[in-house]
Amino acid sequence: NYKLKGEVTLGCEKCGAVIYERQKREMMSEENGAKWIPQNPGHQHKGYLIPSFYSPWVSWRKIASEFLEAVQFLKTGDEGYMRVWQNTRNARPFLKKLDGVDIVDRNKRVESYGAEVPNRVKILTAGVDTQDDRFEILVLGWSNTNSGELYVIDYKVIMGDPQFVSSQKKLDAYLSKSFTRADGGQMRIQATGVDTGGHRGKAIDEYVKYRLPDRIFGIKGSSQRFAPVINKTMMQLTTRNLVMIGTVKIKDNFYGKLAITEAGVNFVHFPDIPIINKRFFDMLTAEKRDEKGLYVQIRKRNEAIDCMVYAIAMIDVIMVNVDTLVSPILHVGEQSIASGQDENGTSIGSSFNEKMDAY
Repeated sequence: NYKLKGEVTLGCEKCGAVIYERQKREMMSEENGAKWIPQNPGHQHKGYLIPSFYSPWVSWRKIASEFLEAVQFLKTGDEGYMRVWQNTRNARPFLKKLDGVDIVDRNKRVESYGAEVPNRVKILTAGVDTQDDRFEILVLGWSNTNSGELYVIDYKVIMGDPQFVSSQKKLDAYLSKSFTRADGGQMRIQATGVDTGGHRGKAIDEYVKYRLPDRIFGIKGSSQRFAPVINKTMMQLTTRNLVMIGTVKIKDNFYGKLAITEAGVNFVHFPDIPIINKRFFDMLTAEKRDEKGLYVQIRKRNEAIDCMVYAIAMIDVIMVNVDTLVSPILHVGEQSIASGQDENGTSIGSSFNEKMDAY
């Protein structure tokens, strides 16, 4: 961990002289020549940009301490603190340069769960990508043992044209199956996002239209850089069961997690099963962010990252705070949710139903 030692000073960009904080007011005085310098002289609109280093109410030591704290969080994949620091202290947009993430050695990333689902997992979501001749599905487990920790549970390819009822029935069967925990408990997928783009979009619109009770949602992805994770103003659950998601923010967050190589906070786990192979990891890391802050494909196949994005979005769609779950959401008999409580003892099943009714 970083710790500040001694006084925080500012180095002059021109001459390198050391400026002490006690000189701040003197430096900012108009009598001493302080003034606004236009960067675009003659423009009809004037805009002003000033970082908090100039503020008489915030010390340089506080600003520097907040920066070092943000650096520590950034190392865990949590960009939130650095984003706030850049926006509010440095008066600059947060732009994290991503060169892309590669997983070269599969064996260093996969692990044995001892069952389909580790006991740490509290809830399952899924993302479905549609191609002309198949569905591809990723099942994702969410844990709060370490905040932000994710477990890939399974990856499934269902061959068959998605517009045909026979293919859709195969998808229904998979999405309704139970996954066994290490302690013997059974878990089912609690929310699924299905891609409605591509050549089969109209058929998938019809497929998801009547599946809101099963928490199967149609997904439209927005590639706009600042689009929110869930655009609630664009949600059309009552008429089309459609959710608009901001893919850039989700990918930023996920690729930050994927870059972490030590198990712990925000780490992404992968099961040691045959389908989690080089092809899977190539698809998962098939995109990187360009100089405009948008994602571009660097490989032909990217179905796995699309599925991951949809699965991640689902936790926000059903509005579950994983960190508050004290017990897993299990499946018993005919009940889709037989357990799962938050820290207040409220049944997650009841909470889900209330939220769906609110839509």
